Parts: sequence; structure tokens; C-alpha cells
Amino acid sequence: MPTREQVETQRIKYARIKREFIAEGNSYHDPAPLLPQELIEDCKLLRDRYELLERIPKGGVCAEIGTDRADFAKKILDICDPKKLYLFEIDVSRIHRPNIDEAVSAQRCEVVEGDSAKNLEQFPSEFFDWIYIDGDHYYEGVKKDIELAAKKLKKGGMIVLNDYAVWSPVGMTHCGVARAVNEFCLENRYQFVYLALQTMMYNDVAIRAV
Repeated sequence: MPTREQVETQRIKYARIKREFIAEGNSYHDPAPLLPQELIEDCKLLRDRYELLERIPKGGVCAEIGTDRADFAKKILDICDPKKLYLFEIDVSRIHRPNIDEAVSAQRCEVVEGDSAKNLEQFPSEFFDWIYIDGDHYYEGVKKDIELAAKKLKKGGMIVLNDYAVWSPVGMTHCGVARAVNEFCLENRYQFVYLALQTMMYNDVAIRAV
């Protein structure tokens, strides 16, 4: 098993190679454009995403795009008490069924298997009160998910996105969520409603049309 020192040695090597790559005029990271103050003026800072769930109106129709084990879906069911929660997941074998079986039996939860974008497209416009996006974290995928989710929201509805960042420090991979969110807000006049913190700065952001 590698030691912390060995991992750090590899990190320094990676950082040196990246600096050389950038020095040659190449672009590596995907920064998020700045937002005007008016789009973030009323944003509330929250301690975590569970506090965010506490502030979402109860009893709505909602969706989670990318549920993995459905651990967070269980929190949505427990805290938000939605009328109906739709879980979009391409690999449903990963779902920990005890998280949702009771809600599925009560018809409060429905699993939608397959490509989330194609499946979400089948829902009517102005159908969801809010949508939580935790699917493809690369820029192109996030951009597609946000644009499609916005078409399915009721007036005044919110889009909440996990991992609002430009880089994943754990996975050492690009994360296009922040760039996609900021560009969408600029182009469509959406404002930040909540920013929920996370210990590794994989923060959540909730946005809504002005």
C-alpha cells in the first residue's frame, strides 16, 4: 500500500508536468465565469446539503438525476416528504434497495432506468417542483442536464446541483459543474438561492429563475 509520502511525491510530479503543459500555452482547467452580484446577492450560505433539504417546501414532485446507492434519495424522502420522487439512474444495480423499497411500495418513489437525459425528455414541461442533479460531472454532461431540467420545472422551481466545483481533489479529475452552472445562470437569468457547504468543498448550489 502506498504511503502518504509516496502519494505526495507523485502529486508534486503531476504538478510540475501540469505547469510545463500550461507554460507552453495550453489550457488545462475549466474556470467558471464570474457572476454579477445581483445573481448571488440573496444567496444563503448553509452548513450542508441536509440543511438545504430542510428548506425545500414539503410535499412536492421532485427528481434526483444520478442516485447511485440512493443514500441521498432516502434523505430526500425522509426530510422533504415529497409527493413523488423520481430517481434517474443508468445502473440501477447499484441502488441499495432498503433505502427506497418502502417508498416505492407506497408509490412515493419511482426508479427510472437508463440514460437520464433521454428519460427526462419524456416528462411534461412544468412537471417538477425541484430537481437534484448529481449525474455526469463533466462540463458537457452537466450543461445538458441543466438545460433539460429547466424545461421540466414548474414556475418558481429550483435546480440543485451537487459538486459545484471545477476540480475534484479526491478523484483528481475535471469537474465541469461550476462552469456549467455559472454559464447557465448568465444566459438564462437564474439566481443563486442556496450554497450548501461540504467538508471537501464538494458544495451544493440551488438556483432559480429570477
